[in-house]
Amino acid sequence: MISVIICSVKPSQVSRLEKNIAETIGHVEYEVIAFDNRNTHYGLCEIYNLCAEKSRYDNLCFAHEDIQFDTIGWGEKIIPKLSETDCGVIGFAGTTARISALCGIGLSRAHWRSNYIQHMNKGGMKSCFKNPDRVEFSPVVSVDGMCLFVSRKVWQEVRFDEKTFPNFHLYDLDFTTAVFRAGYINYICNTVIVEHFSEGYYTQEWLAATIDFNNKWRDALPLYVSGFPCIKNLDRYVRSREFRFIKAMMKSRGKCSWELIDGLCRQYYRKYPFYRSIVVWFHAYRYRKRWKREGRL
Repeated sequence: MISVIICSVKPSQVSRLEKNIAETIGHVEYEVIAFDNRNTHYGLCEIYNLCAEKSRYDNLCFAHEDIQFDTIGWGEKIIPKLSETDCGVIGFAGTTARISALCGIGLSRAHWRSNYIQHMNKGGMKSCFKNPDRVEFSPVVSVDGMCLFVSRKVWQEVRFDEKTFPNFHLYDLDFTTAVFRAGYINYICNTVIVEHFSEGYYTQEWLAATIDFNNKWRDALPLYVSGFPCIKNLDRYVRSREFRFIKAMMKSRGKCSWELIDGLCRQYYRKYPFYRSIVVWFHAYRYRKRWKREGRL
């Protein structure tokens, strides 16, 4: 039995998802709680906690309205795993390690685990399947929020942090990190495929939330599922990840604004001495000229 909780701002999307759930969940009793957030403008943490309190069943699914389940009988595959006493959150994209850094959820391909299809904003789609251990459920630290399954018991113990994350960013990393820290094992499900119909967009609000996340978990990070060889040179690894993320944002199209890149660079300059930051400064100068030339500024 599953309570599916959805924050909605597009009624047509949530109607499509409700129909998809009915056709694919299998022989599982369920309910859909769709919270219309067009006028209330609540943050996701508040919405998810409110709806979870009102829900009827002992298994919860927090889902974005722009996903689709492709696997028939997915409810029958998820519930037995959620019933395990040490199971935390189950999702479809996540990382086996998390550090205190200004970067997205994925640190590197080595740490990434996923099982979904991503529709690109400019057309086409990308298969995102990463299961190097060839297991049905891959253990991870943090899980992306496009779809999160968790038992009511675990949610009641941890809950979403409405105070620190009042908007729409980092709620998922924070919640799943808290579940992992509480002693549970989070997983990526490799037996169920979902499709995600929108790409993420990085904003100044995301940057502020990432800083809040790092401040909250500073004393606990890094966290990792198993061996993390980078721990011996953690400072260098963090600096490298931040540099690579900033450069990726500079090279990207439609992922962020230059305002966000400028904010990332300023944080980097404050964090590292001049001789460490000069390469970032050089790339910022070069890519800003390119953005202007292409009419993006």
